[in-house]
Amino acid sequence: MLMLLSLPCVLARVQLKNWSAVDDTSSTPQTRSKKPDHSSRHKHTLELIVPAGQTDIAVRLIKGMYQKQPDLSDLSQDQQLQLLLLADRFGVPKLQAAAATALKALSVDQLQWDTAIALLQLPDSCAQQEDCKQLCEPAVRKLLQQLGDLEQVWADEQLQQLLLALPHAALLRLLQHDDTRVASEATVVYTIEQWWFEQPVRSRQIQLLQQLMQQIRMQHLSLEYITSNLMCSKLVVPQCYTISELGIACLCASATSRKPLQDAGPPELAKYPAWTAARRPSSALQQDIMWALPLSDVRVLLDQYLAHRKPRLAYGYSKTQVLQGREVRIKLTVNSEPVPSGRAPGDNCALSDSLELGLRFVVEGLLAQGIHVVSCVLRFGAVTGTASDFVHSITNKGAKAGESWGCRGLVTLGPISTGAEGEAKLKENNLVHADGCLHLWATNIKIL
Repeated sequence: MLMLLSLPCVLARVQLKNWSAVDDTSSTPQTRSKKPDHSSRHKHTLELIVPAGQTDIAVRLIKGMYQKQPDLSDLSQDQQLQLLLLADRFGVPKLQAAAATALKALSVDQLQWDTAIALLQLPDSCAQQEDCKQLCEPAVRKLLQQLGDLEQVWADEQLQQLLLALPHAALLRLLQHDDTRVASEATVVYTIEQWWFEQPVRSRQIQLLQQLMQQIRMQHLSLEYITSNLMCSKLVVPQCYTISELGIACLCASATSRKPLQDAGPPELAKYPAWTAARRPSSALQQDIMWALPLSDVRVLLDQYLAHRKPRLAYGYSKTQVLQGREVRIKLTVNSEPVPSGRAPGDNCALSDSLELGLRFVVEGLLAQGIHVVSCVLRFGAVTGTASDFVHSITNKGAKAGESWGCRGLVTLGPISTGAEGEAKLKENNLVHADGCLHLWATNIKIL
C-alpha cells in the first residue's frame, strides 16, 4: 500500500528542477509540482508517494534535503534502512550517503537480523552506489554468525526456521561464501532441497533453484552419493543438471587430482566453477547421536516383548537428527537369543529365553536405486568409572533403502520374565545413569 505525502514548502522550488513530473496514473514513485495557490502563503507543494507507515521517514527525507549534514543518530536501524531506500527511490544522494554511513557504523553484534537480511536484498540501483557497496559485508558476517555452520543449523530448530525463511539472495550468499562450514558437501544439497520445498509453489522459479544448485562443490561429494542420490533423484536435481553433466560430476568426485580433469577441459567445469572449488571448512558439530532413553521406556519395550510369549522383535527409535545431509536415528531392539536346537521357533516357552538388547543405525529416505555406505560406532554408554561401554563398530557397510546397520545382541539380559527384572539387569551392568536413563550412542558417523 502506498500513501501520498503532501508538504507545502517554499524551498521545494529549488529542488523540484531535479525531479521529473509524471502523470497521476503512473505506478512509479513520483513527485509533482502543483500550480501555485495564490490564496496561500505557500507557493509550492511537494508530493511524494511512499510506502504505508513511512510518512515520518518521508518527512525526514525532505527536511534532510536542506540540511548541510543530516543527523540520523536518533533513528532506529529500521528507520535508517527505510530512509536509505526512500533516498535511493527519489534520488537524494546526500540522504542515501548519510543513511549508509549510519548503517555501516554498526558492529555485527549491533546489526539486527532483519536489517542484515534486508541489506542483502538492496536493489541494484542502491547496492551499486559507492556509499552502499560496503553495506553487504557486515550483513554477510551477521548471516555467517547465525547460520554459517550448516550442521549446527540442522541441529537447532530455531536456526532451521531462520534458514528456511531466508530470501534467495541471502541463501545464495551463504552457499557461495568460503567460510560456510559443513561436515559433508551433502549437507549443502540437503539445505537447498529443504529450502526449495519450503517455498510457496507459486513463487518457485527454476532459475533461482539452478543458481543455488550450482554452488555445490562436486569434487567433495563421494562417487556413491552422486550415483545413488543425485543421479537417482526425480525432484530437484533433474531441473538443474543433465545426466551427462552428472557424469562429469562423477569424474570430479573420483579424480585424485583436479589438474588432469581441468587439462581435459570439459565445458561443465567452466559452466560450474564451484564444482572444483576448495573444500569448505569443517563443522564444529560432533557427528554423533546421543539418546538418553528413560529406563521406564525400556521397561515398556521389555514388557511388550514378553507379553507375546514367542520369539519376535520389539523396538524403539530416537528422535531424528540431520547429519551430513541425512536424516538419521538410533533404533533400540529387544529380542531373544537364537532358539536352541531341538526347539521349534513357535514353541510357547519364550519366557525362559535369554533376552538381549541391540542397537541399529538408521538412515531415512535412502533411494531404492542406490547402494549406500556407512561407518559409525554404536554403544551403550556405561556409568563413568564403573565399567566399559558395550560397543559395536560399523565400517564401510553397504546397504539399500529400508536396511539398517547394527548388532542385535549388544547387551545380554539373560532369562527374565518381567520388565522390572530387565531394569535390574541393566543396573547391574552399570548402564543406568544418574538421570535414570540409558545413554545410547552413535559416534564417528560417516555417510557416503
